Amino acid sequence: MRIVERSLPRDGGALGKTMDTRAMLRRIRLRPLAACVAATLAFAPLRIGLAADLPVTSCADDGSLGTLRSVIGGADEGDTIDLTRLTCSTITLAGTPIDIGWLGDYPVNGLTLQGPGRDLLTISGGGMSPIFTAGNPQKWGRFTLNDLTIAHGVKYNGPGCVYDATDLVLNRVTVTDCHSTVSVSFRNGGAMCVVGTLQMTDSLISDSGTTAIDDVTAASGGGAWADRAMLINSSISGNQVSARVGTDRYDSQLRTGGGGLYVANDVTLTNSTISGNSVIATDTGENGRGGGLLVRGTATITGSTIEGNSADGDGGGLFKPIYVYNFDPGTTLTIENSSIAGNWAGSAGGGLVSERPTTLANSTVAFNESVLGGGVMFRLTNIPYDSALGTLDLQSTILAGNTTGAG
Repeated sequence: MRIVERSLPRDGGALGKTMDTRAMLRRIRLRPLAACVAATLAFAPLRIGLAADLPVTSCADDGSLGTLRSVIGGADEGDTIDLTRLTCSTITLAGTPIDIGWLGDYPVNGLTLQGPGRDLLTISGGGMSPIFTAGNPQKWGRFTLNDLTIAHGVKYNGPGCVYDATDLVLNRVTVTDCHSTVSVSFRNGGAMCVVGTLQMTDSLISDSGTTAIDDVTAASGGGAWADRAMLINSSISGNQVSARVGTDRYDSQLRTGGGGLYVANDVTLTNSTISGNSVIATDTGENGRGGGLLVRGTATITGSTIEGNSADGDGGGLFKPIYVYNFDPGTTLTIENSSIAGNWAGSAGGGLVSERPTTLANSTVAFNESVLGGGVMFRLTNIPYDSALGTLDLQSTILAGNTTGAG
């Protein structure tokens, strides 16, 4: 509608009516816009571009309002799922994992779960399924679990409790009783598999394991398999790897090993413990390696304890192989202010086996046992570097009470 001003009367009264008409028309035009804005504000989230704390209020797993699955389904990147208000002690999943991975039911990156305390809340697979699948390899992020327990997960050809395609952070978390059965020698992990970095602080992985079920498949990482790992004030204990073969026949780097922890690249242990883990390969002439820890990259161990682990092959406590056969980018093993004690190996290196330059400083290697190298087995194999690099350096270190062969 267009108003032609010259067609209107010129007297004051008419002019007043004309102005009223114009104001009225403006109000008519603005009302729909105002209504749309108001409606948009009414239904829009109060947070725009900001992370939110989303409370879980139900302990069920039926997808109903307030359940963990439902709340995660409505989360955005960077949100925190708040489990501290729950009055129950256990959330038991109903047979399927909560999948927040990029191809999952609830794809969300960078999520944090905040529990009330590891002794107060357990998220359980009920012996029927894993617990979480997470991560988007096309958009790197991290999945963070704080102050809770993850338990009783199972999986065929995958980790028993948690699979993360990027980084996983555990703060004051217990992961226990998680088991996998595998027929594929690829990133196993009894409790968890982390394609990125596994970061543990004041946390525990225990009583879990992975088992290979045929005669060509290796198994690895009874507690966890990780590309990289960093442990601070944490423990990995009572985990197991079992397979028929010791080395996958298609890739010599995918070994049956790492009864507690298998790390494909670098690992750092600080004030941490790896204890009571084991690895075994049962076929004739086969054996497992690294009863406590198998690390292919550079390992730095400070103020830590590796004790009571066993392997039917090499490295009862720790096995540090060449990173890749016929080539190694200069990986090393450094152990400082630590104890390696009471470990057993069926072949060599009751305490540890290292195939790369190794430093032991202000540490104790004691009461370990093996056929060869009761305490330490240091060997260099196919390393294309100057032999001066191939050294075992002992600094203010005690080697005592270790036994070999018949004693």
